[in-house]
Amino acid sequence: MPVATTIFATNSSIPEQKLLSNSAPFPAVLKPSSSESSDKQSLLLALEQPGGKSLLRNELARSGAVLLRGFNLDSAADFDELVQRLDGEEFPYSVGGEATRQRVLGRVFTANDGIPLHKPIGFHNEVAYLPNSPSRIVFFCQSPAPQEAGGSTLVAHGRTVYEKLVESGHEHFLEELSQKGVRYSKKLAQGGHGSWKSMFQTDDKLEAEQRAEKVGSRIEWLDNDEARFISNPCPGVKINPHTGEKVWFNTIAGIQVFKASTPPGSFDAYFGDCSPFPQDALDACLRILDEEKVAFPWQKGDVLIVDNANVLHARQPSKRPRTVLVSLLK
Repeated sequence: MPVATTIFATNSSIPEQKLLSNSAPFPAVLKPSSSESSDKQSLLLALEQPGGKSLLRNELARSGAVLLRGFNLDSAADFDELVQRLDGEEFPYSVGGEATRQRVLGRVFTANDGIPLHKPIGFHNEVAYLPNSPSRIVFFCQSPAPQEAGGSTLVAHGRTVYEKLVESGHEHFLEELSQKGVRYSKKLAQGGHGSWKSMFQTDDKLEAEQRAEKVGSRIEWLDNDEARFISNPCPGVKINPHTGEKVWFNTIAGIQVFKASTPPGSFDAYFGDCSPFPQDALDACLRILDEEKVAFPWQKGDVLIVDNANVLHARQPSKRPRTVLVSLLK
C-alpha cells in the first residue's frame, strides 16, 4: 500500500492561484506525484489512511479550498466513492433549500437545476440564509464546458473580502452587519422550479408555514397562490473558531446578481432590522469579489473541496455539456 502523502506531488499549482494574507496558495492544489499514482484507486487508498486525511484537512484549513486534479475520476459513481472517504456526514439539503437539486446516487447531487447554464450565479456561502449550513461543499466536474464557453466555478476567500472592505473604509457597515445580521427574501412561484411547494416539499400552506418556521424563516402569502420567503436575521459576518479572524459570510453579492436579471421584488437582502444596505458598501463588495476571485477552467475529473464557512463560490455563465455535480457535508 502506498504511503498516503507520497502520491501527491509537492508544490502543485495552477496559473490562476492567488496568495492569501497567511501566505497560503488559494486554492491549494493536489496532483499525482507520478503516472503510477494518477488513478482513482491510488487517491482513494490515500484518503483512507491517516496521513492522507491529515494532509487534506491541513490544506483545507490553510487555504479554504483544495483542488484535486489528475486522478482520472470519470463518473458520478467515482465521485461518490471519493466523498464516502471524506470526514463528515451528508448535509441534509431538503426542506428550505433554495437550489433545485436532484440526487444522482449516494451522496451525489446535481449542482443547481433551477438556474439555466447561460445565467450567472453570484458569490454566496451555501445555505447562508438558514440557521444551519454545510461545513464543506465538494464539486466534481463530470463534463467541462466547451472551450471559450466559460463555466468556471469561482471562489473567493471570505477573510480577504472582509479585510478589503475594512481597507476601503467600510468598517461601520461591517459592524452594523455583525450586530444586525442580514435578512433574505425571495418571491416563490405557485409550482415548478423555485416554488414554495418545491422549497418546502408540500402542497399544504399550513404545513409549508410550519416547515418554514422550523428552519428559521417565514412565509408571506401573495396573490395567485404565490408566496414570499423571508428569513430570520442570519449572520453576515462569522468568526473563524480556529483563528479568531472575521470572515465575510452571506449571500448578499449573489442576491445583487439575481436582482439585476429578475423582475423587481423577486430577490432582496437587507439588514436584520429591515433597513437597506448602503449602496456604496454593496458596490465595494461586488468590486472586491471581482478583484479577488479565482476562476480556473474545469478539467474532466477535477474535484474542488470548499470550506463553506470561509470561502464563497459562484458560477460563470456557460453552455452544455458542462456538468458539475456536488456533495454537501455537515
